[in-house]
Amino acid sequence: MKTRILFVHPSNEMYGADKVLLELVDALPADYEANVWLPLDVHYAGDELRLELAKRKIDVDFVDLPVLRRSYMNLLGLLALLPRFLKTARRLRMERFELLYINTSALALLAPLSRLLGRPAVVHLHEYLAGVTRRILQLPLSCASEIVCVSEAVRDALPGSAKLKSKVVYNGFDLLPAKTQPSAGKLVFVLASRWNTWKGHQTLLEAWGNLQRQDVELRIYGGPPEIGDSVDVVGMVSELANKESVRICGQVRDISDALTGCHVVLVPSTNPDPLPTIALEAAASGRAVVASRSGGLTEIVSDGETGWLVSPGNPREWTERIESLSIAEVLAAGRRARSRFDGRFNQAAFAKNMAGIYAKHANR
Repeated sequence: MKTRILFVHPSNEMYGADKVLLELVDALPADYEANVWLPLDVHYAGDELRLELAKRKIDVDFVDLPVLRRSYMNLLGLLALLPRFLKTARRLRMERFELLYINTSALALLAPLSRLLGRPAVVHLHEYLAGVTRRILQLPLSCASEIVCVSEAVRDALPGSAKLKSKVVYNGFDLLPAKTQPSAGKLVFVLASRWNTWKGHQTLLEAWGNLQRQDVELRIYGGPPEIGDSVDVVGMVSELANKESVRICGQVRDISDALTGCHVVLVPSTNPDPLPTIALEAAASGRAVVASRSGGLTEIVSDGETGWLVSPGNPREWTERIESLSIAEVLAAGRRARSRFDGRFNQAAFAKNMAGIYAKHANR
């Protein structure tokens, strides 16, 4: 009988942590099998993650999981989650699994429950914890058998007791086929993320509106989150003096084509970004990155070598950096970024690390 790992995950789309879940199930050795639970509290119209899991013949169940979303970060919100927590507890008691794998802190409340059932629980932490979130999650994280952190920045933000049982495992993805970029013409930039309030769209668009150069184009991908606060990207673009240089491309299933058609990827997050997948995908594609100097971005981008780091929330500095770039510079930085990716964020290293974690906890 195969060793069974139950993965719980708080969304059904195809952004950073969703893509990492696919890498997690892909890293399972042959003598393991996976079951994935996805949430019921939010309707995800595209059903994207489930479809990708189905391609891998992974069993998926939709369960009323106690997902700790931002709106629940208070006493009344936690009490409102109690019925979901109890329903999930009853279902877990009937389920056969050797390890509960909790992907993201949004489901960390299940860690103590798994331990009460006598099963190990690993939490894969994609978030930079601070403030009330850090305080609420301190106890659940202390019940985890191990905490896998996506970056040193994420690990450094952990409470002391949780940090002792943590390990940094960088996300690993395929090295995409090398594709050449135009060495003349417009310098094309891409901004691709959810339109969350902290992803820096306002800072970047203010900076873009102040540009004097005209040989540039900005392509914006993504859309508002299914739940939570968002920014009016369309409205902000419409007010730019140079709005003709901006294209809003919306959401796409595969970002690789967008990366192929650009020279530089922009990551202007105003809060510490744990380890944004788009910056890794850019490096894998051989594209330079201009990013905020915070969080895990400083572990991806080597300033002045594979890209450039800019003060978060500083439109003037973003304008100056974009004004200064030449096509020759960004092409060279992109080549170095690809080489750095292959040595540090490759899929083989990720799979090896994860196989060791599965064996350590699922078979003890």
